[in-house]
Amino acid sequence: LPYLRPGRVLELAHGTGTLALDMADRGYSVAAVDLSPAMGRIASSKKRNRTVRRTRSGLASADPAFIRADVQELPFPDVFFGSAVSTFPADFIFSPATVAEVHRTLRPGGVWIILPTAYPEWIAGRLLRENMDSASRNSFSLFARHVEAAGFSVRTEIIRRPHSRVMLILAEK
Repeated sequence: LPYLRPGRVLELAHGTGTLALDMADRGYSVAAVDLSPAMGRIASSKKRNRTVRRTRSGLASADPAFIRADVQELPFPDVFFGSAVSTFPADFIFSPATVAEVHRTLRPGGVWIILPTAYPEWIAGRLLRENMDSASRNSFSLFARHVEAAGFSVRTEIIRRPHSRVMLILAEK
């Protein structure tokens, strides 16, 4: 969340909707897309339950929009979002059509935050270094070059959490 830019947020493949709801609770205007009807039903159910709880407690927050859509044909205008988020994405993320659509819908200066993997600390200490060198990035370097060719500047970070390390790919338009 600290990497999000002001403005609307696009979540690609929202899954069960937890992240979209968390971002909305923090005041972001969220459009979350997923092609799976099952994930849409689960996310919408979570949203209804959250709305009931928030209404009873007197708290107000924005509701994310859960939209059934293909990430390779996004139903949004050009330069519409300040940020895009992809957590634990499937292979669609590597498609040139996905990269092009995210680039098209992000405004200049916008960021695409991709969280491809996370490791428990006991494994991460063996697999990842705090400052990844080029050898450590090999598994994502082809993707990074592909994203850069589409007009993004790309960097990777390893974030330490209490019991894990999370890899982030940050692609700025």
